[in-house]
Amino acid sequence: LKELEWLVGSWEDKDADATIETRYSWDKYKNFLTQYFSVYSEGEFVLEGKQIIAWDPRTEKIRSWVFDSDGGFGEGTWHKKGSSWIVESLQTLSDGSEASSTDIYTPKGPDSYLFESIDREVEGELVPTIGPITVVRKGEVATHE
Repeated sequence: LKELEWLVGSWEDKDADATIETRYSWDKYKNFLTQYFSVYSEGEFVLEGKQIIAWDPRTEKIRSWVFDSDGGFGEGTWHKKGSSWIVESLQTLSDGSEASSTDIYTPKGPDSYLFESIDREVEGELVPTIGPITVVRKGEVATHE
């Protein structure tokens, strides 16, 4: 997980319509990265959630699990390609439908990264790509919760 340490800290993606605030931190023993996220649309709260990122010694891969305030949840498998981190995700949405995506995180220096979500499907139907979006660091770097 040490290769993902650059994520630790607070981040923001903001445009005219929406704001997404995220915070990554290590657990006490630096075995897990935890991400908390909040989504606002036109200044109004929409959704929040938590993602836990861990090294899986059985599969020798980085894995993640995400849970949101609507009751949706999912899991992903991470791998590095060049300077980007690729996350292959499967989700169960709050209405019980199945979704999948490929999420790409590409660092652009210590204070920003590009995020893109491609190959997105809900119940086998393609849905629009998200991004690429520039996400910027804000505030101090957190070491643990």
